[in-house]
Amino acid sequence: MTQSIVPHTKDDSGVPDKLRKLIGACIPDVYALELLLVLVQHPHEAYAPAELATRIRNIGLPESALRKHLAQCVACGVVAESNDRFRYDPTRRDTRECMRELVRMYDERPVTLLRAIYAQPQERIRAFSEAFRIAKD
Repeated sequence: MTQSIVPHTKDDSGVPDKLRKLIGACIPDVYALELLLVLVQHPHEAYAPAELATRIRNIGLPESALRKHLAQCVACGVVAESNDRFRYDPTRRDTRECMRELVRMYDERPVTLLRAIYAQPQERIRAFSEAFRIAKD
Protein backbone atom coordinates (compact mmCIF):
# COMPACT_ATOMS: atom_id res chain seq x y z
CA MET A 1 0.00 0.00 0.00
CA THR A 2 1.41 3.37 -1.01
CA GLN A 3 1.37 6.05 1.65
CA SER A 4 0.20 9.51 0.73
CA ILE A 5 2.84 12.24 0.50
CA VAL A 6 0.40 14.86 1.68
CA PRO A 7 -1.28 14.31 5.07
CA HIS A 8 -5.00 13.63 5.02
CA THR A 9 -7.52 15.76 6.82
CA LYS A 10 -10.15 14.54 9.22
CA ASP A 11 -13.08 15.05 6.85
CA ASP A 12 -14.60 12.04 5.18
CA SER A 13 -13.69 13.01 1.61
CA GLY A 14 -10.26 11.43 1.92
CA VAL A 15 -8.71 14.37 0.07
CA PRO A 16 -5.74 16.03 1.80
CA ASP A 17 -6.14 19.71 2.74
CA LYS A 18 -3.32 20.91 0.52
CA LEU A 19 -4.64 19.00 -2.46
CA ARG A 20 -8.16 20.32 -1.86
CA LYS A 21 -6.74 23.87 -1.83
CA LEU A 22 -4.85 23.22 -5.07
CA ILE A 23 -8.03 21.85 -6.63
CA GLY A 24 -9.95 24.92 -5.47
CA ALA A 25 -7.36 27.28 -6.92
CA CYS A 26 -6.37 25.51 -10.14
CA ILE A 27 -8.77 22.73 -11.10
CA PRO A 28 -12.34 23.98 -11.47
CA ASP A 29 -13.48 21.06 -13.63
CA VAL A 30 -12.50 17.80 -15.31
CA TYR A 31 -11.19 19.70 -18.34
CA ALA A 32 -8.55 21.44 -16.25
CA LEU A 33 -7.67 18.08 -14.67
CA GLU A 34 -7.20 16.42 -18.07
CA LEU A 35 -5.11 19.36 -19.26
CA LEU A 36 -2.85 19.16 -16.22
CA LEU A 37 -2.48 15.40 -16.58
CA VAL A 38 -1.25 15.80 -20.16
CA LEU A 39 1.33 18.33 -18.99
CA VAL A 40 2.39 16.21 -16.00
CA GLN A 41 2.84 13.13 -18.20
CA HIS A 42 5.18 15.08 -20.50
CA PRO A 43 7.10 17.40 -18.15
CA HIS A 44 9.89 18.18 -20.60
CA GLU A 45 7.57 19.19 -23.42
CA ALA A 46 6.30 22.73 -24.01
CA TYR A 47 3.01 22.93 -25.88
CA ALA A 48 1.21 25.64 -27.79
CA PRO A 49 -2.48 25.84 -26.87
CA ALA A 50 -3.49 24.38 -30.25
CA GLU A 51 -1.23 21.36 -29.64
CA LEU A 52 -2.81 20.81 -26.23
CA ALA A 53 -6.27 21.11 -27.74
CA THR A 54 -5.33 18.33 -30.16
CA ARG A 55 -3.99 16.14 -27.34
CA ILE A 56 -7.18 16.49 -25.32
CA ARG A 57 -9.53 16.57 -28.29
CA ASN A 58 -11.71 13.80 -26.89
CA ILE A 59 -13.05 16.13 -24.19
CA GLY A 60 -13.99 18.87 -26.66
CA LEU A 61 -12.48 21.87 -24.87
CA PRO A 62 -12.54 25.05 -26.97
CA GLU A 63 -9.19 26.84 -27.24
CA SER A 64 -10.54 29.90 -25.40
CA ALA A 65 -11.46 27.75 -22.38
CA LEU A 66 -8.13 25.93 -22.67
CA ARG A 67 -6.30 29.26 -22.52
CA LYS A 68 -8.31 30.25 -19.44
CA HIS A 69 -7.33 27.01 -17.69
CA LEU A 70 -3.70 27.47 -18.71
CA ALA A 71 -3.64 31.01 -17.32
CA GLN A 72 -5.12 29.73 -14.07
CA CYS A 73 -2.45 27.00 -13.86
CA VAL A 74 0.29 29.55 -14.50
CA ALA A 75 -1.12 31.80 -11.75
CA CYS A 76 -1.15 28.80 -9.37
CA GLY A 77 2.51 28.08 -10.07
CA VAL A 78 1.90 24.66 -11.63
CA VAL A 79 2.56 25.53 -15.27
CA ALA A 80 5.18 27.79 -16.84
CA GLU A 81 4.59 29.84 -19.98
CA SER A 82 7.18 31.12 -22.43
CA ASN A 83 6.41 32.49 -25.90
CA ASP A 84 2.85 31.13 -25.75
CA ARG A 85 4.13 27.61 -24.99
CA PHE A 86 3.20 25.87 -21.76
CA ARG A 87 4.85 23.14 -19.74
CA TYR A 88 4.49 21.50 -16.37
CA ASP A 89 6.82 23.31 -13.98
CA PRO A 90 5.62 23.64 -10.38
CA THR A 91 7.42 26.52 -8.71
CA ARG A 92 7.21 25.19 -5.14
CA ARG A 93 8.09 21.86 -3.54
CA ASP A 94 4.70 21.54 -1.83
CA THR A 95 3.00 22.15 -5.19
CA ARG A 96 5.04 19.32 -6.74
CA GLU A 97 4.01 17.08 -3.83
CA CYS A 98 0.35 18.00 -4.33
CA MET A 99 0.61 17.24 -8.01
CA ARG A 100 2.11 13.81 -7.26
CA GLU A 101 -0.81 13.22 -4.89
CA LEU A 102 -3.23 14.39 -7.61
CA VAL A 103 -1.81 11.87 -10.10
CA ARG A 104 -1.88 9.12 -7.47
CA MET A 105 -5.52 9.85 -6.66
CA TYR A 106 -6.40 9.97 -10.35
CA ASP A 107 -4.87 6.52 -10.78
CA GLU A 108 -6.12 4.94 -7.55
CA ARG A 109 -9.28 6.84 -6.53
CA PRO A 110 -10.62 8.75 -9.54
CA VAL A 111 -14.18 8.98 -8.24
CA THR A 112 -12.99 10.56 -4.97
CA LEU A 113 -10.89 13.03 -6.96
CA LEU A 114 -13.76 13.96 -9.27
CA ARG A 115 -16.08 14.44 -6.31
CA ALA A 116 -13.53 16.81 -4.75
CA ILE A 117 -13.29 18.78 -7.99
CA TYR A 118 -17.03 19.13 -8.42
CA ALA A 119 -17.64 19.87 -4.74
CA GLN A 120 -15.63 23.09 -5.08
CA PRO A 121 -18.30 25.17 -6.87
CA GLN A 122 -20.78 24.35 -4.12
CA GLU A 123 -18.28 25.59 -1.53
CA ARG A 124 -17.78 28.81 -3.50
CA ILE A 125 -21.53 29.36 -3.85
CA ARG A 126 -22.02 28.74 -0.14
CA ALA A 127 -19.24 31.21 0.75
CA PHE A 128 -20.70 33.78 -1.65
CA SER A 129 -24.18 33.44 -0.20
CA GLU A 130 -22.79 33.72 3.34
CA ALA A 131 -21.41 37.14 2.42
CA PHE A 132 -24.97 38.41 1.89
CA ARG A 133 -26.51 37.05 5.05
CA ILE A 134 -27.95 39.70 7.27
CA ALA A 135 -26.39 39.52 10.69
CA LYS A 136 -28.71 39.71 13.67
CA ASP A 137 -27.78 42.51 16.03
